[in-house]
Amino acid sequence: MAGLRADQWLTLGVVVACVAATGLTKTTHWVVAGSELQPQSHTVTLVKPAPVPVPDVPGAQLVPPSVSAQAVMVQDVASGSILLEKSSTQPRSPASTTKLLTALVAKHIYPLDQIVTIGEEAFSQGTVMQLTVGEQLTVHNLLYGLLMTSGNDAAFALANHHQLGYSGFVAAMNQAAKEWSLKDTHFTNPSGLDQTNHLTTARDLALLARIASQDQVVRPILSTKQYTISDITGQRQHQLRSTNQLLGADKGVVAGKTGTTELAGEVLVSIADVKGHEVAIVVMGSSDRYGDTSAILDWLKQHYRWIEPE
Repeated sequence: MAGLRADQWLTLGVVVACVAATGLTKTTHWVVAGSELQPQSHTVTLVKPAPVPVPDVPGAQLVPPSVSAQAVMVQDVASGSILLEKSSTQPRSPASTTKLLTALVAKHIYPLDQIVTIGEEAFSQGTVMQLTVGEQLTVHNLLYGLLMTSGNDAAFALANHHQLGYSGFVAAMNQAAKEWSLKDTHFTNPSGLDQTNHLTTARDLALLARIASQDQVVRPILSTKQYTISDITGQRQHQLRSTNQLLGADKGVVAGKTGTTELAGEVLVSIADVKGHEVAIVVMGSSDRYGDTSAILDWLKQHYRWIEPE
């Protein structure tokens, strides 16, 4: 945007022709972020005009909240309106927020009741849901382990189950990213481990969060604090607990996915309720993702309201 460095904040000015985001059919709407009209391409279905966020004080110069995150994107889920962004198109390591795409692709290509047998190749470094070799679980139960406890073993088990193997699944992830207009996303693994060229942006993650928030399989998992799953025999159980500390806390966060690696720092993708409207909040490269997200939520509640479009 002219006159603004990549690390500077942009806040919403006026919203134009916003629409409800309820499906996966591509369309385009326009928003004004700061002072420049810019197109936002995303996957939505035109159903009815959605309420749009506007500053409580029209024309006010809003001072962004103080956060440690290197990149931020805040977007209204229904209308797609951008409320706040900082370095939102800068490619960064996403850590385990990668698993949002992993989950959406897995539930698209596998039946939820399909059985996956865990092999040696499922085991890797990082967080795990403590699978064992030879254990058999349904795809649906693996999705719980993938998203709640951020199991890298679940990610690799799902990827290796692809008919074309691990590389086939990763290729499917990148194809989905392209089809869903995640323009600056390229992944090289399903778990989010640091690798060269495993990158996305805060803006793409916000769009991915909006898609996941509407998915009837993935959304309930992202909103679950505790859950117990078992293998197909019912004899081996896994007690799962969400890694998201804001989920269920008195902040309005209703769904989300965490991520942490040495290269990525702390990453958090959240869906939060603000005055009865859902907002996607992405913080990347943070040293205090929960504090940053809380500060952004407080700021939104203080400065924004939603109105019906004319």
